Amino acid sequence: MSESKPDTSFIRIIGIALFCFIIFPYVYQTLLHYQSSRAMPDKVEVLEIMGEFKLVQHHISKYAKKQGNWPYSLATAGYLGHEQLLRFNLSEPWSLQATINNKVLNQSLIGLTIQYSMKPESGEWKCDNRVTNLPEEFSPTDCNGELEQLIDGFSPQTWYLLIASAAIVISVLLAIYRHPLLKKLRHSHFSLTQFNYADLNKLLTLSRVTGALAPILNNNQLSRTAWFKLAKLHQSDHKQQIKALSQSLPVVSSKTVSKNMFRFTLSDQFELNLNELLVVISEEAQPNKLIKRINGLSDQLTPVLLWVNNPKTNMMLRTQKNRIKRLAIIPSQPEMTQLLLFITARTTLIDLAAKQLPINTISPYQGKGGIIKSSHFFGRQVILDKLEQQYNSNFLLVGGRQLGKTSLLKALYRKLNNQTNNHCLYLSLSDERLLPRLAYQAKISAYKNLDDLTQQIKRTYPQKKIRLLIDEADLFIQADINTGYELLNQVRRVAENGTCQFIFAGFWELYANAVLDYHSPLRNLAHSITVGPLEAQPATQLIQQPMSMLRQKFASQHIIEDIYQKTGGRANLINLVCEYLVEQLTDHRQVIDTALVEQAYQSDQVQDALQGWSNLTSETKASALDRIIVYLMFMQQSIDLKMINLILQQHTLSYNPEQLKQSLQRLRLAHIIYKNKEKYQFAVPLFTQQHDAKEAKVLLQQEIQFLTS
Repeated sequence: MSESKPDTSFIRIIGIALFCFIIFPYVYQTLLHYQSSRAMPDKVEVLEIMGEFKLVQHHISKYAKKQGNWPYSLATAGYLGHEQLLRFNLSEPWSLQATINNKVLNQSLIGLTIQYSMKPESGEWKCDNRVTNLPEEFSPTDCNGELEQLIDGFSPQTWYLLIASAAIVISVLLAIYRHPLLKKLRHSHFSLTQFNYADLNKLLTLSRVTGALAPILNNNQLSRTAWFKLAKLHQSDHKQQIKALSQSLPVVSSKTVSKNMFRFTLSDQFELNLNELLVVISEEAQPNKLIKRINGLSDQLTPVLLWVNNPKTNMMLRTQKNRIKRLAIIPSQPEMTQLLLFITARTTLIDLAAKQLPINTISPYQGKGGIIKSSHFFGRQVILDKLEQQYNSNFLLVGGRQLGKTSLLKALYRKLNNQTNNHCLYLSLSDERLLPRLAYQAKISAYKNLDDLTQQIKRTYPQKKIRLLIDEADLFIQADINTGYELLNQVRRVAENGTCQFIFAGFWELYANAVLDYHSPLRNLAHSITVGPLEAQPATQLIQQPMSMLRQKFASQHIIEDIYQKTGGRANLINLVCEYLVEQLTDHRQVIDTALVEQAYQSDQVQDALQGWSNLTSETKASALDRIIVYLMFMQQSIDLKMINLILQQHTLSYNPEQLKQSLQRLRLAHIIYKNKEKYQFAVPLFTQQHDAKEAKVLLQQEIQFLTS
């Protein structure tokens, strides 16, 4: 932003007023000349002759006063003009003589003489009547003539002209000083956001005339150069306009598609689910041709931003937007200005997209899979900071499915990859093949073992920290247990050598191996971090902020709190509920009320996400115990160890205390239950809707019957 400068508009207006007063005598003389020419056209020439004589007198007086002697030539006196109607003679000291030459129109005046003498002491001029031989009607009054009496006063028409001239000058001054645009410019909160893109050049002219640049520069965070470029941008070529637009918007790359079409790739920091934009710049005077062209584009999936420079066409096109048969954004002239101002460009694009595109196509909510855009990731900041800063430590991210482990790892991956001192690899294991997948990601074709593989990576990036993020590690852990920890022993050696950092993410197999298995190489190798529900503040932000960007409102704050409470703070459930709301609001926008949220709770996508808890481990007997505990929860809403143990004893089910403890811990890690004092309750209240007490009793009996058969 430019340095603040004082508002000089008032000073400039005073300058204009002074200029008017300075030129007024010349205007007066012009009017006088005009009046005399109308009154006595045959004697106007004498006024010109006397004017030339008086001008030379003026230069001689200045010279004599300064030098104290008489100049013997016009050049010495400082008169550099040409002799027009008179030929001057300064040969006699303190006497100025002029003879009328043959350039005059009145032939009777040729050869006549005018002579004035100057008193050296006082500088006073006196007509020499002995030499001056002008006719009486042409001689000045101090030469016993009547020249000054030619005009005995202004006519009424002349007075009207003088008054009208003065009124015009005053009106112009008042118009400038009280101009509504100037009044806005002088306002401390002046903003360019309400001005048409096509009018910025006019505003630039006015700001230059009045000197009111400071409010424009300061309030819009512009440098002087940036403001001048912005104001003239409307008249610039398409490439200059695209360059300016790509600099103000969150654009990471811009490619030319055709002469007036460009493709923007937006930053993953952009809050909406909008990755690309086709920008079409148009100078068309009529919208029909432009509409036909836009409808005929081969790429019908990418939204189009129509940059229409002609204000009239812009307005007509926006009123006929329903004729465009594809996703399109048409900013108004003031909105075009806002898109070019860095301080408003991002929010303006969000607002335009939410108003003009179906909101389900740009919704940031993502209920399935890891969050891939950093702007869609909420919370977990403490965990992120810990993982980023503690390079010399290894970590295990443990938690049930759909609790946010993948999103957390991807957020860490994006953050580390933006740092020059890190080389980060992210792997999502769908099976036990860790080494081949790691080699593929590292682009290494030949290796002996994990130590050799990581050493090759380190040699490729010797100045960087090597950080390996390994997601969905349970199948790999389970398979490696069966081979006697062959690969996990290599992991421990590499980690202890400091070659690289390991961050594993998984659920029960990872947790049990690192925490419960005394002989596991992972034991005491890494810090275990439980990934649970979101805290209230980031969960509220996840619910509210994207909805606000999509221009949707909740009927009350209580509804937001209810979503957080019913979903247990599980990020995927919050996203799924909000996804459903957005789908319902796409065609019928309304205030989000309790009834609509209840529909979301009962939707198929939310109910499906609540499934999957019945097989949290591959061990059949352990999974059965998990189900028994959960069925008891459906029946009683809250249970304790005594109640669980009573059921097991009644049906002679043989589970030792360690198995019971592991089952409870497994359900807690999966965020199915949580412990409140001595009681266990559902962590996600929506779980209670899956089965009523009668259904749960039948399912419990079948589970017990299966175990005892």
